[in-house]
Amino acid sequence: MEQNNRVEFLIDKYLHGQCSEEEKKLVEQFYLTTLKSDQFPMTEPTKDIKLIMWNYISSSTSRKKPIRLWSAIAVAASVALIGLYVFLTPIKNGDDLSVAKSFLAATNQATLTLADGKVLELSGEKSTLIVNGEVLTYNDGSPVSDQKEDQPKNSSNHSLMASTPKGGVYTFVLPDGSKVWLNADSRIRFPERFAGLTSRTVELEGEAYFEVTHDKLHPFIVSTPKQKVKVLGTHFNINAYQDEPVEKTALIQGSVNINDKAVLKPGEESIVASRTILKVAQADLTAEMAWKNGLFVFNDAPLDVIMRQISKWYNVNIIYKGDLTNETYNGTIDRRANLSRILNILKKGGVRFEIKDNNLLVTP
Repeated sequence: MEQNNRVEFLIDKYLHGQCSEEEKKLVEQFYLTTLKSDQFPMTEPTKDIKLIMWNYISSSTSRKKPIRLWSAIAVAASVALIGLYVFLTPIKNGDDLSVAKSFLAATNQATLTLADGKVLELSGEKSTLIVNGEVLTYNDGSPVSDQKEDQPKNSSNHSLMASTPKGGVYTFVLPDGSKVWLNADSRIRFPERFAGLTSRTVELEGEAYFEVTHDKLHPFIVSTPKQKVKVLGTHFNINAYQDEPVEKTALIQGSVNINDKAVLKPGEESIVASRTILKVAQADLTAEMAWKNGLFVFNDAPLDVIMRQISKWYNVNIIYKGDLTNETYNGTIDRRANLSRILNILKKGGVRFEIKDNNLLVTP
């Protein structure tokens, strides 16, 4: 017990930049050795910690800027150790947040709406749907069970709509081989086949990451309510949620043209409002790509931005009690954690939460 108290004490000092050089080395060595082994007492919370750490699940979220760390090792250690500090204490019985355990992270959930209006519920046991004309299969080769097996093959090129609900994600391979990762509460419309078309045009609402198959003769175009993104073959992310004030396009590889007015280079992002490009700047790719990589990453993020992400990912309604402040938050959290874990971390920044039915009441 004394060892646990000593660990918590040193971690607290480490996080607040109060450790001596000797204590810093001790804390970092603790992470690099003890947590890789089974020497640390394996209570239920620490079992979570080991899983969380090794998968880069946890980090802190606070109102302060991140602590300036002392070495490359310390960067990795701090991510895990902050999580240890938060997770060492389980939620107390009777805590309003205990009910939040039932709000699980997003899972594979999606529907595909056919041209005739029929809605196919896609398998939650699969993660990817491959669309090849009228033939629909999952990534393991199995067919979509409730599609029309006897539907006639014809030359008509119908439009399909893939949708994810709040709390759902899914991946789609389009007829040209382009791959789309669809974030929660998002929709993408595309044709059954691109053959015979001068361009490969899709319509997006919400957020998606694209890896587009190169075809210089048939540009790939993503149309959203505020912008038109034209590419030949590239990797990029578009955030075009209707409840966000702007749309963002972040380029990872290749080049894209935004509204025929700006061309992005890798590492840049455009910010668009009302079809007007507000600016092109260096993108925070870690934050922009976090959802696809299974993380929440907040860099000077206002509380309402964080809560909008939480609402979509955990399928919970957000209600504010009191006015929002200008405080911003920093941290990295694994998206596989249930809602109670996320809220426990945010509580460290002074925010209060209460769960009522499917509503999350937030007091800044």
